[in-house]
Amino acid sequence: MKRLVVVTLLLLGSFLAIPFSTHPAHASPGTGLVCLTRATSNNCPQVPLTFNATGVGKTFTIGVFINNSDAMGGFDIYVSVDTTYLNPVSAALGTLIASPSLTSICVNGISQTGACTANSANGPGVVEVTTAEGSGGNECGGSSPCSGMAFTITYHVVTDTSSAALSYPTNPGCSASSVASPPNVCVEVADAQGTILPETTLAADFTDQTPTANFGATPTSGNAPLAVSFDATLSNATAGHTIAFYNWTFGDGVKMNVTTATASHIYNAAGTYSPTLLTQDSSGATSSAPPKDGITITVVMPDFSINGNTTSLSILPGKNKNVTIILTSSNGFSGPITLSANSSVILGITSTLNKTSVNLGAGQTDTSAKVTVATSVLTSPGTYHVNVTGVSGILKHSLFITVAVVQMQYSLSNSGPITAIRGRSGSNTIIATLSTGTGQPVTLSCVSSSLPPAASCSFNPTTITPTSPTGSSSILTITTTTSTPGGSSTIIVTGTPQPTANTTFALAVADFQITGNPQSVSIPQGGNGNSIIILTGQSGFNSHINLTATSGSGNIIGFLNRTNVSVTVAGGSNSSTLYIIALTGTEHGSYSILVTGSVGPLTHSLTITVDVPVPDFGASATPTSVSVQTGTNGTSAITLIGLNGFTGTINLQAKNPTGVSIASVFSSTSVTITSGPVASTLTVSTTTNTPPGTYTVTVNATTLSLYHLVNITLIVISPLPSVQLGSATLSTVSVTAGKTVDMTVTISNTGTIPVNITITMDVNSGSGANVTVAQTTVTLNPGVSAQTIKISWNTTQWAGGTYHVYARIIGSQTTAVNQATSAGTVALSSPPSAPPPADLSVIPWITTGLAAAIAVVLGLLLFRRRRPTGLPESA
Repeated sequence: MKRLVVVTLLLLGSFLAIPFSTHPAHASPGTGLVCLTRATSNNCPQVPLTFNATGVGKTFTIGVFINNSDAMGGFDIYVSVDTTYLNPVSAALGTLIASPSLTSICVNGISQTGACTANSANGPGVVEVTTAEGSGGNECGGSSPCSGMAFTITYHVVTDTSSAALSYPTNPGCSASSVASPPNVCVEVADAQGTILPETTLAADFTDQTPTANFGATPTSGNAPLAVSFDATLSNATAGHTIAFYNWTFGDGVKMNVTTATASHIYNAAGTYSPTLLTQDSSGATSSAPPKDGITITVVMPDFSINGNTTSLSILPGKNKNVTIILTSSNGFSGPITLSANSSVILGITSTLNKTSVNLGAGQTDTSAKVTVATSVLTSPGTYHVNVTGVSGILKHSLFITVAVVQMQYSLSNSGPITAIRGRSGSNTIIATLSTGTGQPVTLSCVSSSLPPAASCSFNPTTITPTSPTGSSSILTITTTTSTPGGSSTIIVTGTPQPTANTTFALAVADFQITGNPQSVSIPQGGNGNSIIILTGQSGFNSHINLTATSGSGNIIGFLNRTNVSVTVAGGSNSSTLYIIALTGTEHGSYSILVTGSVGPLTHSLTITVDVPVPDFGASATPTSVSVQTGTNGTSAITLIGLNGFTGTINLQAKNPTGVSIASVFSSTSVTITSGPVASTLTVSTTTNTPPGTYTVTVNATTLSLYHLVNITLIVISPLPSVQLGSATLSTVSVTAGKTVDMTVTISNTGTIPVNITITMDVNSGSGANVTVAQTTVTLNPGVSAQTIKISWNTTQWAGGTYHVYARIIGSQTTAVNQATSAGTVALSSPPSAPPPADLSVIPWITTGLAAAIAVVLGLLLFRRRRPTGLPESA
């Protein structure tokens, strides 16, 4: 189905501000009709049409019409036929949707416009047409009801047939259907907001072997005499012929055979009639039998009813009373009604109407007429009848009033409600008080239908005479049996003969309930237990309850601490304690004790179940997990306790892990339980060869017939080295900044495995955190004498001051981590001051002197080189 596509378009229209009709989408909510009719029709037929054509190979067109629906914004409708006889060839939109959009037309599963809906009823013989109003609004201006031709279908006649159904297919893909039943009918009509509108359907039929007899009737209901016009112009003859006769049967015994397509008939009597039509064409062929779901004509007769505000009077001699006459129009009755009432002066009863005619309007009720019924002082007590009759034309109805002439008027009252325990009785007082007249004997009785089952009532005395002003009384006793159900009832007491008087009161049949807490008790041999027996009152119960306890076995003793328990209305419930003893030697199993509560004949019982369990013992370990180093041992206490009266000797055995060096020893391999718990200590030992890991040691605790297992987790870990930080000394306690300070530390490994540690030299100026100034990492081997480690602090860049120096070791997998000790203090002094700066002003003179000296030396050397050879040196 394409409902979502339609909804999407309509919502887009609202988002784009497409103007909508101001009429509400559901102005007149209801159910419309989707029908198959002639392509030129402007409404739906009253009954399914039968279509025909002029012969094989011809075509005809039908219309799919939506009639009196809520205003719609689109539809998706399928029509199917058997392709053996008919083949759909095309479909076209009708005028219902003013501005169609997103239209799809699918014929025989092939798209003619748009796309066929997948996973639906589409296929051979099926036509699907879907479209939506492009404006985003609803049709018919948004007003309901809305009608119009949705689309038309043209069919090709394949072969002759007496009947081929044109219907609406069903398919799981049509779950969003406008048709409530059956489900999945492929008819969907929706409004502009996507709300699916409710619809019914009217299908059709096709034949080309006989004439068709299609007709309508107007009106189909009304008051008698009802004139109905019949129109059979929708009927068709077989191919090449015309209809010669229209044979009408109107359903009221009247028939008519005419040559015209129209007829009229008057229904004079009220009733429901089913007219039928058979047509005969010029070939002599006659239409098939009329359909079972044909037109129904309903004729009603205008009428009125006459009633009174009461139909029973009780009057003293010489008195009178009034009855209001109620006249009601039905089926559109209107007109004058003549009233009359019978009287008997001889009998001393007269009836007088305040009016003898009432003009009643259609659909109205009139209460203006009254009849006064009077007696004389001589009228004999007894029962009389007054008949008030209303007549209008052929209509006549009567009101019968029963009049009891009595010598007195009295009332009955009672002293209040009764509470009676089941099987017992309860009483109250019935009082008869005279109002007027002379008191006459009155016989009292209980209305049997008001009594609860298996209950009875009695009066003492049964007959009393009403008096005034205090009245006369009788004691009423309600007797119940143990079969009378508990609960409340309303009892009605009546005084007879005429006039009758009634009084009512509440009867509570009280009961009690017995329960146990707990209802099942477990007690070991030689032990005891108890159950609280709770007694709860119901329906006003207020009495003492006797209790007994009976055991079904001599080895089970049960006794109650209270055998008489009072349960009151105020308290609601009470209890007694049932003590239970299971004698020593009682076989294990299930036993019972019957507790019975009784009040007179009323009893309730409760069975308390006593379970004597098999004697047993429990075993546990403390702790359940033991951690040891290789080569050492650990212990766990195995505790055993008797359960359900167990006594005896228990043997203990430990199952060690296989393949490793683990041994287990009990302090005692057998223990005896006599009363409280006993224990044996399990010692689990390892060797230096036991691999580290997690193991399970299972302890078996056994007797000749019982055994229990306790698992102990053994965690074996490698031994840790033991590092000892010895003395720490400083190479100096006073030094100039920039110098080195050495710290000598002694360290030893007293464990059994080597370990890597880091030794740090930390300093602190007296404030703030320690600062590590040097560190080194070494390996300490076990069994070696203390090692001496020296590390140095370069004090360059450190300011003068006094510093505390500490030695610290850091290591993992050691028994002593982050040990530290003080090495002492160092007084760090500032370095000596730098010499004053040189006088650079003499540098130019020095430079000049040096230059002159160099020039003299170079000149002498040059002079010597230029002397003539052989000249003597000067002296």
